[in-house]
Amino acid sequence: MASSNAGKRAARAYQQRFPGTPYPVALRAVARADGALQVVIGTDTAGRRRWVDIEERGQGGEGPHLAVVGASQARRYRAVELMIEALAVRPPGRGVQVITLMGTELDQDQAVARITKLMKSRVETLKHAGARDFAALRRRAADLRHSDRHDPVGPDRGAVVVAVDGDAMASPVALDAMELMLRIGRTLDIHTVLAAQRLDQPQLAGLVSGVLTVHDDGMAASWRAGSTTVEVALPACGTGGEDW
Repeated sequence: MASSNAGKRAARAYQQRFPGTPYPVALRAVARADGALQVVIGTDTAGRRRWVDIEERGQGGEGPHLAVVGASQARRYRAVELMIEALAVRPPGRGVQVITLMGTELDQDQAVARITKLMKSRVETLKHAGARDFAALRRRAADLRHSDRHDPVGPDRGAVVVAVDGDAMASPVALDAMELMLRIGRTLDIHTVLAAQRLDQPQLAGLVSGVLTVHDDGMAASWRAGSTTVEVALPACGTGGEDW
């Protein structure tokens, strides 16, 4: 940040974009050099896009995991699509990979295999580097770049966002895989968007940081994270973020 005054202005602007964010949290968020991981959950009463920072809370966000629940599958999917579109438009500086495991034809065994492979690969990367988490890995890589030393790990350190249909992943094996992904997501910089008609699996519900509840009419939703609740409108299917 160029100056302390610039940092303060940026923090206040962040609080305006994310109402209810304490000032110290906003200051930490705008000070992050790699940029925040942000998604759109709908529009506010003034028609402005409502962004949510899904970094973990220790990094000033409201993540790392969230759920989209509601009776209408099509509207749940549309809410998830908005988030994915927002990530494409405004990715974090470290980069992001989006893995989509959605749809009524989703093969549970293949989805579990993909989740397991992802976690194993990220764990192996940390072991090879001797780092405790991906945040430490990126800090080390930055230090190596500044000293012109070789980076033995390679460039693949971006965030991963996994959008998964919880209703299609109902087997005990699938639930166990999702629970593990949520539990170690902070260490591996994996952020989960869990879509389901209801969030009634206790082992998953307790690991979700924020919930977007799509109303029965499918036209609006309520975002809840901690003590904060925000009402948003959802765009119709086929409309979206071309002008983001």
